[in-house]
Amino acid sequence: MVIRRAGWSDDDVRRFWDYWSQRADFQSEYFTAQVGAGVAAVASHAGVLQGDVLDYGCGPGHLIPHLLAHGAQVTAIDFSPASVEAVNRRFGGQSNWQGAMLAESLPTSFPCGRFDFVTCIETLEHLNESQLNAVVAELARLTKRGGAVMVTVPHAENLAAGQTYCPFCDSEFHHMQHQQSFTADSMRGLLAGHGFDVRFCRPLDFARFQNRRPVANRAGIGTLPGRIKDQTTWRAKDWRDRALGALDRVSPRPFPEQRAVRAALRRGRCHLCAIAVRQGT
Repeated sequence: MVIRRAGWSDDDVRRFWDYWSQRADFQSEYFTAQVGAGVAAVASHAGVLQGDVLDYGCGPGHLIPHLLAHGAQVTAIDFSPASVEAVNRRFGGQSNWQGAMLAESLPTSFPCGRFDFVTCIETLEHLNESQLNAVVAELARLTKRGGAVMVTVPHAENLAAGQTYCPFCDSEFHHMQHQQSFTADSMRGLLAGHGFDVRFCRPLDFARFQNRRPVANRAGIGTLPGRIKDQTTWRAKDWRDRALGALDRVSPRPFPEQRAVRAALRRGRCHLCAIAVRQGT
């Protein structure tokens, strides 16, 4: 039996995510529904969550309330019409909300250098090779010089393990429409190739930041040391995380040397997190 590999046209992708974005029982499966507060907290720790913020590939908008809670002026964009409609309906009229826009093609209609900070959370793994480079180029175009982008993707995903089979069309496809797998090295190379200075790129356990109060980052991301150890399984209690957070508030350190960040780098179920600054003056 010859099995066809799904090609994922633009229309296929839109239909796929229009469907899932409207499934109420699926919302808890979205990464930002699970750890959206943690994503915003890490950006706050890094000192980049400020000013005009764009959530690129916002989906149903699970990250948006956490960005708004940090006082940012938040705009969103997505390729799914159903997602954009739902997000505008959900956040319309809220303070600091600037609206969501449908991206029908690239480049988008936003002017160059429009945003201080751009998030691209669990999005790049869904793109084919040509789309991937076009989207990262768009992230660079939209980010102010000296502004930052934060990207998360599954870490070193085994794409073959996620394949499923459709007996109706006799084709095989990744059950979550993933097309790319990234390591820290490949992500660094991708972002650097589009004019970003990659300040941080490591697997990180965002769940450890879900209930954490923001830490004032006086030093910013600055020069990031590269001596953070590999991950091991985390079996410590929540009180340890709370204690580390309290110490960080009393005695701040530059990102990612904060005690809580180092603990999240060493342990837990991780996704790759990259924070990069758009080069230039």
